[in-house]
Amino acid sequence: MPTLVSSKAPSATGVKERQRKMATQSAFVIVLFVIASFFTPILTAAERCELTVGLWTREFPLFYFQDQKQMGIFPDLLQQVSADIKCQLTLRYLPASRSQPTARKQHIDIALYAAPVDSDLHPLQPKYIRGMKQNAVSDVTDSPQVIISYQPILVMRAGYIARKGSSDPFRQNVIIAADRIGSLRMEHHTAAYWWEFLGIPFVPKGFGDSLQGLRALASKRIDFFVYFSVGLQQFEQQHHGSQLELVKEVTPLAVRPMIFTERFQQDARSMANHLEQSIARLWQSGTVKSVVQRHSRLDYFHWPNEDRITLQ
Repeated sequence: MPTLVSSKAPSATGVKERQRKMATQSAFVIVLFVIASFFTPILTAAERCELTVGLWTREFPLFYFQDQKQMGIFPDLLQQVSADIKCQLTLRYLPASRSQPTARKQHIDIALYAAPVDSDLHPLQPKYIRGMKQNAVSDVTDSPQVIISYQPILVMRAGYIARKGSSDPFRQNVIIAADRIGSLRMEHHTAAYWWEFLGIPFVPKGFGDSLQGLRALASKRIDFFVYFSVGLQQFEQQHHGSQLELVKEVTPLAVRPMIFTERFQQDARSMANHLEQSIARLWQSGTVKSVVQRHSRLDYFHWPNEDRITLQ
């Protein structure tokens, strides 16, 4: 049977009405597409943003475990950062003696490191690593392997800890044997690192953690232990009193994030900016000081002028 086709042409009014409806539907579809395109990457990024942060210590009050739960100043501060940047941050112990390749093997995305405040030093510069080729890591800003966030999450007092009654070795011009000064064990680092970061004129005797070094100091196996002054807190609690004191301070050490770029590819710089802004807000809101007060004494730490902590 042949198909019947109406010979009556649609009216001009009917054509315009159909065109108006089609245009409205097309505009609605476009709006939905734009909204979906805008929100989908953000939600996906937030859902997948899980980062591992390496830290050189697992000692009270900075980072310790209680009833199998991570506790301390760093977990509390990083929890605030995590909520702010919408990323899940997992804190993992990364001993100071381990180098950058170890961080890669353990899938560390960000490492917290300490360097003299107001300096551009970082511990992976070639002159500080034994056996590293000079072109392996260029300078701080152009390094293809790490990006340094210059906003410190904490600034800590540090220096030469000695038995009470000891004098400043440099003021007295005392010649100290290399095996009489201790610090954390860092086999990969050169004498240049120890001098420029902590003012130690040679590679010191290494200890696995600060508590081991402070016990060696108390038992007179060494005469000085160079570390953060907050290391005294755990020692004093375990030994029911203070046998030790800080006799000479070095430049305060700023604890900053170091971002391993290969874990982020093109987003490493963006992540550094997010971290800096989040950490700046912690300082400006007084959160850094309140977190420290929950775990420790304020005088173990250095407090920079608040007007120097700025949002980028």
